[in-house]
Formats: sequence, C-alpha cells, structure tokens
Amino acid sequence: SPTTKDILRSLCPTMTQTGVPPKIVEDRTIDESGVDGVGLMYTQIGKGGGDEVKGEEDEEGGNMFSGAFGFGQSVSLPTLSGDDMCVFVQPNQEVVDSIETLSASAGSSPLIALINPQWRD
Repeated sequence: SPTTKDILRSLCPTMTQTGVPPKIVEDRTIDESGVDGVGLMYTQIGKGGGDEVKGEEDEEGGNMFSGAFGFGQSVSLPTLSGDDMCVFVQPNQEVVDSIETLSASAGSSPLIALINPQWRD
C-alpha cells in the first residue's frame, strides 16, 4: 500500500540522514489463502537484508505456517538488521505465529508494526 511505503520511508534512518530512500520489499506470500489481503512490507537497509527465517516444523513434518491452502509450503520471513523496519499490513489470526517468530528472531532493535485500516483507536 502506498501509505505503508510512505510511513516506512519517513521513519527510515537513511532517509532522514542522507535523503536516500530505503529499499522496500512487499511480500504477499504471508497470506496463505491469497484472498485476505494480508501483506508484509519491510526495508532492507543493513546486512541482514537477504536472509530468511523459516517456520518450525510441526509434529507431522509440515511447516507450522503452511495451513490448509499452503500444501506444506514454508513462509519465508526476512532477517531484519538494527535499522530495518517491518510492517504486517492487515494482519489476521493466521499470521500470529509468523509475527511472533519474526519478533523473536529480530531482537529488540528493528521496528515491527501491525497496520490495519479497520482498527480504530
């Protein structure tokens, strides 16, 4: 969404310090059903930009993020460096595990936010 990109650009340290906009990646594979409109947008500023965090396997050997429509496919989450930011756009209950996994792997530095225009106050 254009609004989310504007928010990421305005909060990015490279944008405020140098005027150079960050690379913003939009990933819709987080939405397993493909119809809910859930998205993941993140910046790639630091060294961690290309790595991915995979979900853990469940008891049956499938990926915990695969769900009914995923057919065992794993959702790749970005590895965030200290200056990176990540936004889950219109998250729902199906992506809570992904949010928790990314939050645990990111540590305390990166900003991880949830944006949903349907939420008020």
